[in-house]
Amino acid sequence: MKVFLTVSFLWILSSCSNPLLIDLKHLNQELNSSQNLLDKLYDNGFESAVKDIKRHVMIAKGKSYDALHETHYNNEFETLKLINKKMMNFNMTKEVQARIKFDLIQIENLSHDIKKKTILKSLARKEVENEKNAIIPYLSNLNNSINHMLSLMKKHDSIDNHMQLMWDKW
Repeated sequence: MKVFLTVSFLWILSSCSNPLLIDLKHLNQELNSSQNLLDKLYDNGFESAVKDIKRHVMIAKGKSYDALHETHYNNEFETLKLINKKMMNFNMTKEVQARIKFDLIQIENLSHDIKKKTILKSLARKEVENEKNAIIPYLSNLNNSINHMLSLMKKHDSIDNHMQLMWDKW
């Protein structure tokens, strides 16, 4: 019994200190963190903001203006177009969630193979590096985009009110 406990303890210790498993655990945490950030964006009303911006774009397209209002109109409309473009480019949640889910499964499978030693250590190192090289830059860009959208969302109510007042007075 004592030998079994010693062997079990050593196995647990070695699996916990395996740098490849630690890297995979870190990637898993990063993916979950990105998923939580994405959830926060939608919980803060991203879909509603996208609908509002689309509505303002449609209103702007239907407004006529004269030379007196042209500069003002162009400035407002350019701001609106820029926000709309950023939101539309980002609005790919199903693809993003599918990618995160796929990466989580890949990491889980690779962790399993490493723990069960069904993969050569040299190949495991390459696979972990491949996963890191694929996931880390992607998550960095994703998190930056989400944080930018969250920043836009903080301004959304004032932009929405501003645009609505402008249309009401047009």
